[in-house]
Amino acid sequence: MSDTSNGVRPSRLILLILIAAGGASILSTDLYAPSLPHLPAYFGTDAERVQLTMALNMASFAIAQLFWGPLSDRFGRRAVFITGMASFALTVLGAALAQSIDQLLAGRILMGAAASVEAVVLLLLAFCVAGCASLLLVSGLAALRPNWATEMDNPS
Repeated sequence: MSDTSNGVRPSRLILLILIAAGGASILSTDLYAPSLPHLPAYFGTDAERVQLTMALNMASFAIAQLFWGPLSDRFGRRAVFITGMASFALTVLGAALAQSIDQLLAGRILMGAAASVEAVVLLLLAFCVAGCASLLLVSGLAALRPNWATEMDNPS
């Protein structure tokens, strides 16, 4: 691992925590999607209302990033990351224990908002530690135009 700007090397445990957090939001949708066809019968509702749980989860994931970024600037990445991931764990339990479609809907919306903290904090860490090239690689933009990373780190 490379040294950070202050000469302190991050521990492997921190790296593993960040990698696990990066997969949390992905798993929350990928593990949930196969249950969608069974939920209308379980909750006694229509399929459109159940599909809304997925759509609003993704919408809250996108919108909440606008709040996590400034919060991490104000209170620090570590505090915001821990708060967001603890909130994510609680909302996962809330959604798992939902007794009605409305409770599930609320849980999935809050889950999406809490899960977005990992996207914000991990991208900020990649940018701060390794510069713009890593930010592009992590976000997947480098696949669209591979020479962007080189152009941005070495402007002419």
